[in-house]
Amino acid sequence: MLSTDGLKFYLTNLPFVLLLSSFCLKSGNLYAQQTSLPCNITTPWTPDTFDVDVEFSSTGLSCWDDNFLCIIPGDHTPDNVIDNDLNNFATGQIVLGGSLTLSVKDPVHDYDAGNFAGFVISSGLLDLTVFSSITLRTYLNNFPQETFQGFDLIGLNSTLFDDPFPIGFVTSADFDEVEITFSAGIAVGLYNVHYAIMEGFCAGPALECNQATFMNSPTYPMTIDYANTGSIGLNLGNVDNPENAISSSTSDYASLNSLASVLDSLSIAIEEQVTDYPAGTFVAFDIENVSILNVALLEYMVITTYLNGVQQEQVTDDDLFLGGSILNSTGRQTIGFVTGTAVDKIKFTLAQPVGVSLGTTRVYGAIFQEFCAGPALECNVETQMNSPLFPVTIDYFNTGSSGIGI
Repeated sequence: MLSTDGLKFYLTNLPFVLLLSSFCLKSGNLYAQQTSLPCNITTPWTPDTFDVDVEFSSTGLSCWDDNFLCIIPGDHTPDNVIDNDLNNFATGQIVLGGSLTLSVKDPVHDYDAGNFAGFVISSGLLDLTVFSSITLRTYLNNFPQETFQGFDLIGLNSTLFDDPFPIGFVTSADFDEVEITFSAGIAVGLYNVHYAIMEGFCAGPALECNQATFMNSPTYPMTIDYANTGSIGLNLGNVDNPENAISSSTSDYASLNSLASVLDSLSIAIEEQVTDYPAGTFVAFDIENVSILNVALLEYMVITTYLNGVQQEQVTDDDLFLGGSILNSTGRQTIGFVTGTAVDKIKFTLAQPVGVSLGTTRVYGAIFQEFCAGPALECNVETQMNSPLFPVTIDYFNTGSSGIGI
């Protein structure tokens, strides 16, 4: 029971008490859900967009450029990772073993599962061996969420080490922190971390009836699945600039480069992060091969579809549709098929046998098409069955020449 004086104090200070109560209720959950992100656009973790802190550590004979024992030319301290200047960076050095770890954390917000998270990094001394010892992790309230090795998160291509490039993954758990670790064994090298990045995905517009659509970012939430992109076999080929296959441009391209007449397989996989497209969708790639023309290339092509990471269909050779480019560009062709299952990811594979050199195949992008019923036919009136008014395609399996085939 409050005394008279106590009740008087409580009523006099009621506004302050209510304000304090409101603060306490809010502070019970210190983390708000993520701030809005631009749809399907990579966004740096910088102070003008996010609340950010940086933490870093090293082991063995390794150090970041905050340590006076670390002899690194220039000012490349870890604080550079979380400022608004995207041209500077933090540099760490590994000398005869040890490791470097750096993390960027938002102390205010949690971020949704399904976002892309990672870093932009560079180093003239990076090689393929080093990538096997790069690790990315996400955390939530200081608890580890997911871990990926760097080798699974990049596209191996000839220009990989020339410029800064992104390394990251699409998360499957909420997070508020992303961390990168370099653990290069006995390698001696400098490793640059430019800034952390995030991307939120939003659904694109519905496909237009009976019209082929380029599935390009940022209109659609497209990503490269690097676990299914690259070379399998003798690994003498490479995939250059895979991100070009999902860029907003329809004139740049990823290159699948077969470098020798040996058994090798080159693939690029493109994934839609939000929408599952139903069975009956036409899925294809817009390609161009500078060495082998037209149907001769079909023998070496495979298209595979996936849904939620599970393989659905694999189609090759004569079962593939091969037609002209939807942009009517000389040399470019559309290759694909109508799916029998739902799909959210497609992979293009060029399977090169021994003794055949397939040269370079350019992949301009993925193409999806939805089929919708056309208008009812008018009675006793001849009607041309043309696309896009009607859902018509060429059945190339039953089109062509038989016999001598001249």
